[in-house]
Amino acid sequence: MNTVTRFIDFAEAQRRTGKCRTAIYDGIKVGSFPRPIKDGSKTLFVEAEVEQYLRERIAARDRVAA
Repeated sequence: MNTVTRFIDFAEAQRRTGKCRTAIYDGIKVGSFPRPIKDGSKTLFVEAEVEQYLRERIAARDRVAA
């Protein structure tokens, strides 16, 4: 199976999660948000990891609601 790894920049990670810069860095620090990849001066995230993070937040919400 051939999978394609896509990257998103910091601004896109913010848009998708609704988190501010500080909240993302705090999450990275404590291990609750995916770690970025540095490419020169750019901070990039693996798109699938950010999507997984969002799915986990939805699952946590659903567990509380049940």
